[in-house]
Amino acid sequence: MEEYKKAVLAHYEAIKNDLHSDFLLHPTTARLRSLCTVLFDSLNADDRVIFTRFFKPDSLDANLSFNDVAKFDIDKFKPLLGFMKSEATPRKTVVIELLAILIDYQPRPLKKFSKIGIKQVELNDESEKVDLPQIPDYNNGGEKEKEKEKEKENIATFNNDRKNEDEEASVEETSIIVDSTEDKPVPGDATSPQPPPKNYVKMVFVFLLVAIGGGYLAKSDLLKEKGCMIWRQDHYEKVACDYELDPSGGEKIEPVNEQLLKYQRKVKITDTTRFINPDGTKRFFYGKNAEQQMEYFTLPGRHPETGKLLKELSDYMMKKHFVSTGN
Repeated sequence: MEEYKKAVLAHYEAIKNDLHSDFLLHPTTARLRSLCTVLFDSLNADDRVIFTRFFKPDSLDANLSFNDVAKFDIDKFKPLLGFMKSEATPRKTVVIELLAILIDYQPRPLKKFSKIGIKQVELNDESEKVDLPQIPDYNNGGEKEKEKEKEKENIATFNNDRKNEDEEASVEETSIIVDSTEDKPVPGDATSPQPPPKNYVKMVFVFLLVAIGGGYLAKSDLLKEKGCMIWRQDHYEKVACDYELDPSGGEKIEPVNEQLLKYQRKVKITDTTRFINPDGTKRFFYGKNAEQQMEYFTLPGRHPETGKLLKELSDYMMKKHFVSTGN
């Protein structure tokens, strides 16, 4: 379990600037709930089980709905937020599992991670086995026991010798490095450290270039595989991932989010619009555009143009901006 916690937290630190950065780079309890609503329709079977355990722990056999997530008490995300900020370790495993879903960590859940981890240990153990001479079989039972004890001693001696040889080799390599640097003439102060060889500097420089280029290509391939999208007036459309900004209009091109692509719409609201769902939840979220004009959307998240967090259309806002709110 400890290895799983460390792996999930390390993955979060690695991707928070790229994957769902609007929600994960500077997380709050409200943003974490909003991200859960964004990912809700794309959950696989294992992820849906985790969501149900987190959002409806007292009725695990019931179907989890979108509104169960959207209306969930944001204070219950505090253990998750504390874990993400390395302030505290949550007591419940489901909190770790939920973070793994939000950051798309693989392998998940814990049971799958544990199986893969055990297989990896077995493979490592197989690669480190050493063939030892076979002990002959004797009819005398006492002789067999003696030979078994002798075999154990031989194995222990072999492992100790192997360890000593590795340590001696490490010391010899260190000595060679020290001798090679101490024998060289040093200009000026004899105690000043030598600069690294030019070839070494070139190798490091080339390695960095290759690493950066490889990372960029890998990211580009991932984006091309998943696709990108762009905001067009009142909805998202799929586009190629060839640019960061649209050459024709300058709009930001971002990795595709299937939830936003399918369901996020900018809508016009009047005093005859139905603001509340049959179950009592609010239907719309609002935010101001660059001209400080109020705009309304069907999903939570970020304003597609300004990037600011959208807010739920409350009773106060409905009464302030619309004549009738009873529908």
